[in-house]
Amino acid sequence: MPIPGTILLGLLSSGVRAISGAIAPDRAPPHGTTDFQALLREARNGTVETGLPVTVARGVDIELSDEQLERLARAADRAQSAGATRALVAIDGRLLELDVATRQITAEHAPADADAQATANAAVIVGIDGVVDAGDRRAGTRAANADGPAPDAPPTSGWNRSLLDALGGRGTLAEREQPA
Repeated sequence: MPIPGTILLGLLSSGVRAISGAIAPDRAPPHGTTDFQALLREARNGTVETGLPVTVARGVDIELSDEQLERLARAADRAQSAGATRALVAIDGRLLELDVATRQITAEHAPADADAQATANAAVIVGIDGVVDAGDRRAGTRAANADGPAPDAPPTSGWNRSLLDALGGRGTLAEREQPA
């Protein structure tokens, strides 16, 4: 019985996983329809969606909606495709620390205020090897007021945009905004 390509990709990821349960049953591709080369292209582009959920670690007091958990799951897929093991995910004005291998939110960090004194006293977050922007769908934000899905908008004020760009591998703002 051949092993689906998505499971082979999962075995190549940063964590060791058993073959059973490596892919959500309702998201498993039909037998023989998955092209391994296409899956590799999707993995390189960060577009593979495993369907695996993200949960909040035990002892962490964070409330998230089902919609936020779905966006966090897609962010975890992108972080895993990029090889990250611990990611800082920006979602709806919040900064959440994600253990990519266990797919658990382990902490929430307060974004720095625009006030220079508050920025100078902001905590230093260490051990992060990836940054993912999961969008901002709060009422009154540009993404929430747009028709259709929210774009992967750059982080809001108070965050070091060039650092997030560099860690996220997205190039510079000037490179992204150049017309094609």
